[in-house]
This record gives sequence, structure tokens and C-alpha cells, in this order.
Amino acid sequence: MALRAHLRALAFAGSLGFLCGSALEAQDRGAHAIASAGDALQEAQRLHAREQGARIAELEPLSGASPRPYAPRPDPERPAWTRSIHRAGASYLRVYLRLDLGLGDELRVRDGARMLRWTYVEKGPVSAQLLGAAASAFPGYGHVFATDTVFSDRLHLELVARSGGGGVELLQLEVGHPWTRLQLGAPPENPCVLTPPFPDTSCEPSATRRARARAVCGIANAGVFCTGFLASSRSHVLTANHCVPSAALAATANLWFGYETDCNGSTLRGTTVIPAPQTFLGGDSIRDWSLLRASSNPAAQFGWLALEPADPNANETLYLPSHAGGRPQELTTGPARGVIGFPGGSHFQHRCDAEPGSSGAPVIRESSHCVVGLHTHGACLLQDPNSANWATRMSVLAPILLRIEPTLAVCGASGNSAPPCEPAEILPSTASIEGNASIDLPFARSGAQRVQLAYGASALGHAFPVRIRGLRWRLDGGGAASYGPASWDFALELSTSRHVPGALERSFDANHGADRTSVFDGVLSASSLPGSASPNGFELSLELDRAFEWDPRSGPLLLDFRIRNGTSIGRALDAQVLASSAHACLAAAGSASAASATFPTSGSTAPAPVVELCVEALHAPREHARTDAPLSSALPWSSLPPNGARVLTVYEAQSFGAIGKRRISRLSWRPDAGAALPSGSVDVRVSLSTAPAGRASALVPSFAANHGADRRIVFDGLASFPARGARSGGAATAGLQIELPTPYVYDPAHGALVVDLEIRAVSAGLQILLWDSAAGTSGAIGRVVHGSDWRASMAQVSEAFGAQLALGAEPVIDLPLALDGSEGAGVSLDGLASSGPSRELTIYEGSALATLEPVFIQGLSWRPDGPSSGDFGPVAWDLAIELSTCPHSAANMPVLFDVVHGGDRRVVFDGVASVPLLDNGAASPAPSEITIQLATPFRWDPAAGSLAVDLRLRSRSGTTARGLDATGAGASGVVRLWHPTDSRATAAQVGPETRGPALRLWSEPARGRAIPYGASCGFPAIATTLRAPQLPSPEFALRLARSSPLRPAALMLGLQTLQLRLDFLGATGCTWLNLADLAQIGTSTDAAGEARIPAPLPPDPTLHGARFFAQWATIDPGVNAAGFALSAGLEIVLER
Repeated sequence: MALRAHLRALAFAGSLGFLCGSALEAQDRGAHAIASAGDALQEAQRLHAREQGARIAELEPLSGASPRPYAPRPDPERPAWTRSIHRAGASYLRVYLRLDLGLGDELRVRDGARMLRWTYVEKGPVSAQLLGAAASAFPGYGHVFATDTVFSDRLHLELVARSGGGGVELLQLEVGHPWTRLQLGAPPENPCVLTPPFPDTSCEPSATRRARARAVCGIANAGVFCTGFLASSRSHVLTANHCVPSAALAATANLWFGYETDCNGSTLRGTTVIPAPQTFLGGDSIRDWSLLRASSNPAAQFGWLALEPADPNANETLYLPSHAGGRPQELTTGPARGVIGFPGGSHFQHRCDAEPGSSGAPVIRESSHCVVGLHTHGACLLQDPNSANWATRMSVLAPILLRIEPTLAVCGASGNSAPPCEPAEILPSTASIEGNASIDLPFARSGAQRVQLAYGASALGHAFPVRIRGLRWRLDGGGAASYGPASWDFALELSTSRHVPGALERSFDANHGADRTSVFDGVLSASSLPGSASPNGFELSLELDRAFEWDPRSGPLLLDFRIRNGTSIGRALDAQVLASSAHACLAAAGSASAASATFPTSGSTAPAPVVELCVEALHAPREHARTDAPLSSALPWSSLPPNGARVLTVYEAQSFGAIGKRRISRLSWRPDAGAALPSGSVDVRVSLSTAPAGRASALVPSFAANHGADRRIVFDGLASFPARGARSGGAATAGLQIELPTPYVYDPAHGALVVDLEIRAVSAGLQILLWDSAAGTSGAIGRVVHGSDWRASMAQVSEAFGAQLALGAEPVIDLPLALDGSEGAGVSLDGLASSGPSRELTIYEGSALATLEPVFIQGLSWRPDGPSSGDFGPVAWDLAIELSTCPHSAANMPVLFDVVHGGDRRVVFDGVASVPLLDNGAASPAPSEITIQLATPFRWDPAAGSLAVDLRLRSRSGTTARGLDATGAGASGVVRLWHPTDSRATAAQVGPETRGPALRLWSEPARGRAIPYGASCGFPAIATTLRAPQLPSPEFALRLARSSPLRPAALMLGLQTLQLRLDFLGATGCTWLNLADLAQIGTSTDAAGEARIPAPLPPDPTLHGARFFAQWATIDPGVNAAGFALSAGLEIVLER
């Protein structure tokens, strides 16, 4: 497999070397691992078949193999090996086999008519010898591989041997039930009203229903059939977790689209098969969902469904397109029932008829044609009108899904389902006019190349972080009317560079920062781009697969293009030449994987293309995020009298379509009808608050009375912005942006967002503009206005609409849940509020969070106690912060600090942190303004345990007239240990006690897992990773900590766990925890008892979902009779 090849290449390429002997011995261990993988697959298939899918095929053993190894035979018309398989009457066939193909070699699969259906190239390593010499990695090594569906009762395998390789071994055959049996299905199990088979979708009289059902597919895997559906324009597929519970099963799943019959007929329509592997992005067995990404782009052909994060009303009409019983698609209707049972009220009931095989189908609301539920279980009885089936509520599931994949379609969004690519930042910020240069990189050259572009903070023009969701470029002005078509197949990585643009190194990888992130891997196409204007519009647009947050204070933005193939657009890109610290470019032609730049011949070139950063944002109302809203208004920014104006607008939560608490860091408005925005400035005070729901339709003249109790001034001064060009055919760029020096946290669950603008003056160019505006739906937006005095306390007019608004925002988590939006019953004078050295360790439970998805914690915030007349700060702390996942329950919490910590313990901050004077004594609760940005992000999985926050306060300067907001004694969800005088204390003097301070986490969705298991022996050693196991991660490493110093050490890596007690060797209490069948790598511990093995993770999508296990051993004669010690184990899962 690719993981094995990568880890072996690491040992061959560096000075580490394997302690396991020769390449031949490694190959022998690989054969054992392959056999184990086959056993694991069969067990997964057996368990999978027990679930609630429909059985549509049988699995039977299959024997036979090609010559192993096989010799080259360059003539593709003369295969080196063939095999024909026939099962009379079978509806389809799939073969499970092992592959080890050489470079350029192919396995071809033909149907009964000998039509070529599938071709597999370079699956497996070229051979053990070539692997060791070339350190090449190919997918499938050591894995059982499944050919894709062939709709025939006969298939032919052909091995084309151009270079020779290991061979092909047949293992199993999946034989589809005859078509007549599939169409009839199994005996009915749980119909509500109808007796199966149900009405064919093709017979449905509603054209809208039929159109929505096109996005529904069957999921075939190991002879079991379920239903799924496309949930985004990028071909994300949602289904039930019991259908696809793991990455291993996603890797062999086929998606069947258009699996239907003609209306009331027996003729099957053409079925489109999306081949394996599908990518497993996440899942939850409790709420019973799994999110996949299809291996190609079926959404372009079949469309997609939008998620509606709302519950259906009682008796509301719903419909369910599904593959009940594994049959061709059928469509049933029925009423909604209530939210009953299941932990946390995660499901609702409905009476749409369903059968095994319907699992994973969308439950669609008739009134909106959007998905309100995911069908998971059938429980109807024909004789019981009160019985019903079950579906996971989309009101519960959508927040989780959108955190994992923000591009999922949400009901009410117009056009493409991806998040709107507005507002925007231009790099460099001075390029609102035609640039003073041009450059043909990266899109005006043909063929393969690698290009790096760097943009410094001075190019951005401000120091606020931006969360980048997409990128846009424009052609150099003054050319022909249009250029294209063109397309480019490439991968793109972003990071915060280690070097200023003018000092980039010739080595591409050396320029990347630790936050290196793969944001796109695919094909970008352009049919026609305008070229005659000066400047042209930003029409070459790339939406990223995942957002990237760039903080210009941490370093330049680096864009790394690996273009595998491309055609020139025929016109250079517009570019700007500024100081060398602003931007730079490096390139190498001929290879997407070039290690070093060849252009320019030395240093870096100054021109870099003008690029527009599409900043992730929430829009109100969301339905006009990408299109011009239907209304316009001179307010809030135009036609102002000498004394200014005051405009207070209320946006109800439903107008955003936003789910979950968000930290708002910028506000943006856009001109109406795509009009150009001149450069200018506004002198304004901005206040935000959260008002009770319904305030937009119940406004009163008093500005103050319309605010919520948490009113907060987030900006007060002069905001400047550059000019933006006009945009035809849609909404203008949201160019009037105000960055908030004081971010505001808004939770839609608590009410409506109030935006109060006290506008003192605006620049002359804005006076003539109209601003895009909308009313929203059902009273979602309203405003009150005083048109002649920014200091007015009473409004002159109330209006049922407001300006289209975009918010720059990021998700946040508050702990414990009891203090989420509420003032605590206690006050903490310890921890950050204490005056001298101390140690405070607080454990926060995460099991009750709305989402149990893992997160990367990037910052921590506390809040002063309130309401109070005292100030907090200015104050500075010299402290260290450690985080870990606590393995103990609140009832069994030890008093030793180190014992409380989990195996993933990590120092995330060590230094001086400070806050200015905080005067929010009247707020209850006060804002969480005591913020510490972590030097090392920490991955926390709430499902794995509680979060331990260990504060070691060495000293404090400054004063705090009040403590921190905290729970009272006996609170749930939080446990605290404290030593009041010693930052290095090993045991607490106070606690464990069920109380603790309110804490806010600044976090991002996490990828990759490193999970401790087992126990150490001989010393309290821990096995950890440096950086998360997220693809790619050039600084990923495996680490041993807290071991004996200056000892020989070995890292053992295996594909499978082991529980082998070593007492018989004299190693009492020691357990060998993995088979070590991947690698054994030797090193030694340093003077601090630490060892590290670097293991850079490449941008290789075939490694996604790969799992392996790690354990350390050290030679230490004093620990036991055997003279060695072992760490605990570490399970590592690689994810993109």
C-alpha cells in the first residue's frame, strides 16, 4: 500500500535505516501484512452484511493467479495473462484480488461482449527491488483491491505487461442477483401503507420530485446495497453510517446513478457507475451518518440536493426517493411525525414507505424540496397507523456536516452550493487599477510546471487574519475580447511562508511554513475569459476544497502550484511590481514535482499576478449571496447630511442560514447592481448585539431599546478601503469592509444580530452610490433610521428591509456548556486571576457538545466575572499551558497533575501573554477578551475524552480588580485541581472539585488522528506526534517523550495491533502493542529523554484513511530484568 511504500522510502532515503534486515525480509513481512489485510476485509464484509442494507449479491471464493512475478510483454494486444469468469444470469460481477503491477502495466476488465469497462494502471509497487531503489509509492500495495461493477454475467481480465511486476491473485467474486430477483426485492419487512415494490420514480407525476431524485444513488459494496445522495456541487455524498462505516468500506464502494426502470416496466435505464475509491470524510454511528466524496464529479450530471437545517411540522408531506430492497429507484410519500426517542433527540419519525436498502436516503420536504432528514431505520407496521420509520434530523446533522465540509448545499442558497466567494481582498491591495506588469505564470504556459507565489503582509494592506475560501485572477488588460478555452490539472498548497518574498529559497519545500495545507487537487477549466478591458474582471475563479486562514502577522502567504498538465489561456495574467517584500515568484518547467526552481536563474522574480482572495463569509440574506438582491437604498453609506446618520439593522438568524456560534471579525457591504466602488473612507462607530428572536418585525423608535443586553462597540474610527471595479452579470464585490479590532461572538440560537451604524461622515465618492438591499423572508430583516443625526437616540422611520450584509466569521466552542451564554454562579480568583505562582488544571467534558467532531484548538479565551464595577488589567502573565485529552471520569479524578493528563499531552504555549484594560463591568456575561493564541495547535476529539487545560503560572504583573467568571460548586461538565503557590507542583492542594472558569476555544475542524492505547512500562514514557497526521504535513514526526536520557531507542510501526505480554522475558508489566510489520527504525534519546523520527506526509490522496500503529522501545538495563522499556501505543490515522 501507499503508506507502506512511503514509510519504507523514508528509511531508504535517510540515515535511519531499518533494523529489520534486508529488503527481501521486508518483502516477506509485507506478504504477511497482505494476508492479514485480506482477512480484515472479509471480516469487514461479514459485519457489513449484517447491517440494514439490502442483500443484492453473494460473495464466493475465487482462486487463480497470474504468473508471480510476471515478465514484461510490451505488446498490449498480447496480454501476459487472461482469465474469463462466467456466472449465468448474474446481474453484475465484481472481482476482489491482490495486485502488484509494474510501471505502465495495466489490468483491463471487459464485459461479456468484450467491451472495455475498466482499466487499472500501476496498482501496487513495481516490485520490492524497484521500491527500495526508487522509493516510489503506488496505491493498493498490500491491500485487497476490488474491480468496479460490470453489468454482465461474464467478464474477462487481461494483464498488460510493459515492465513486469509482482502479479495478480484472485480472492473473491461478487455475483449480483438476477435482474428479475432484484426488481421484485425481498419479502416486505416494514411498509407503512404500501406493499413492495413501491412506485417507480420514473412514474412520479411531479417533474420537480423526479428532478430532485436524480441526485439519489445506490451504494453497492460487498453484495450489500444502500441509498445515498449528492449534497454539493463538488459531489459530496451523504448516507447512513451503518451502510459505509469506515474509510476501508468507502474505498471499495461503487455508486450507482440512474439505476431505474421505465415507468411500470421491466426495462432498466442506463446506470452510471462511479468507481471506487470514494473518500470517507467522517461519520457517527449514534446519529448514523457518513459523509463521502465521490471519486469523480457526478454532480455535474445528476445535480445535488440542498440540506434544510429545520424540522418538518407534524403531518407535513415528505417524500423519499430510495433503493428500497435494493430495487431500481422508487419514490414514496408520507407525513412527518414527532421527534421521539434516540439520544439527544437526534431523530424524527416519518411514514414514507421504506425497506432495507432505503437506509441513507434523503427525506425531502415537499414545500421546499430540500432535505430535512436522513432515513436510517424502518419501524412501520401495516396494521399500526401510529408506527413510523426513523430519520436523523437535519437540524441536528447539518451543523456537524457544515463544520466538516462548508461547501455542502444549504436550502435557500442560490446557484452553486459552495459558500459565497465574497467579500474579497486584492493582492496587492493597490491593484484596483490595471497593474504595471504582466506574467504568464501559472496559467499562460502549457505543460507541466511547478510555480510558487508569495505575497507579504504589505501586499494585503492590513494586519487582520483572512480565511481564504477561493482565488480569482484576471487577464492582462488591453487584449482581445476573449480568450480560451483552457484547462489545468493541478494540486495547490497554501501555507504561511518561512521567508519574506524577496528571500525565498530555491528549494520549493524550504519556503513552506508549518501550516502547509492542501486546498485543491483537480481540474480547473475556463471556457472564455474577457481580455479587452483595463483592468479586466476577476473571472478565472478557483474555489478551494477547504478554507485556509492566513494571518499576515505570522508571515507571507505562499501559493504552491503543482501543475501536472495544462493548456495556455493565450494571454498573460495582470501583475504588479512593488517592493521585493510585497510579492515574488519562482517556477520550474517540465515537472509538477520539481524540487528546486529554475526560473529565474537566481533569486526570485518580482512580478506576481494580481489575485483576489475570496474570503469566507456569512451573508444576510443568504439567498442573495451570489446574486444581486431585489432592492436598493442610499443607506447606509450614501446621501448623508452634514450631521451624518444613524442606521440600525436587525438580521434574524434565519436570514444567514448560519448554524453554530461564530466570531465576527469583519463586516462588508456591496454596491447595487454590480456597480464600481471608488476608493474612500467612512468615519463610523459600529455596535453589535444579539436581540430576542423576532425583533426585526417588532422594532421600536428607540435605538437603545432595539439592542440586546450584550451591546458592544466593535469599531470606532475611520475605515478606509480601495476601489473595486464593476462586475456585470451578478452582485458586486462586497468592497466596503470594516475590520473589527474587537471581534464579536454571535450565536444564532440566542436571537437576531443587531448592527448599529453611527455614521459621522463618508468620502465624497460614496455619496452617489446605491447599496444592494433585501427584505429577506417572513420578516427576517428590518431597520430603523435617523437620516440627519448620527447621535440621535430615537429613529425617524422604520423599514422592513436592510442592506445586504456579509460577515467574516469563524466557529467557536464555549465550555462548560452550562456557561454558554450565561453568567456563572461563581467567581475564580485562581489561575489567571491569582497574584503569584500557581498551578491550575481544569478538565472540561465534551460529551454533551452538539458536535463530537475533532477540532484543532488554536486559541483560548477567558472572561472576567460580571457584572462588576471593577476593571480587569492591564496585566501580563509569564506562564506555560499544556493541553491533553483526559482519560479519567469526574468521579475518579486523581490529585496528581501528571496522572490526570492523557497520552497526547502537549505544551501549546510557553512565554508571556498580556491583555489591556478591560472595562465591561456591566455585561453579564462579559466578553471573552482574555485571549492567548497557541504556539502549537492542539487536536481535541471530544468523543475520546475530556479536555485538560493545565496552567502553570510563574509570575504576574499588573492588577485584576475582579476574578474570572466561573461555575458555582457542584457544577456538571467541569472539574478542577489547584495548587496556590507552586507552578511546578506535582499534586494539588485543592480539589478535585466540580467547578471551574468559563473557557472559549478558537478552533478549526481537525483532520487526522493520533490516539494513545495500551500502557507504558519501565518509565512513564509517552508516544506522540509532532503536528497532526494530516495530509500533507511536511513537519510531521513521531516523538518519544519522558524516557530515560541518552539511551538506544527504536520506533516500531505496524499495520495491526498486538497484545503480547513480555513477562516471560523478564519485562514484567510490558506489552508489545503492534506487529512491527511496517518498520523498525533505530535512533537514541537525547539528554532530555526525547527522540524524534521525522516522517513528512506527502500530498498523496491515496494515503487518506491509512491507519498504522506505533510504539517505542529503549534499551535501559535498570528498569527490569530484560533490560528494556516500552512506551504506550499510538494509533495513527492519516486524513486529508
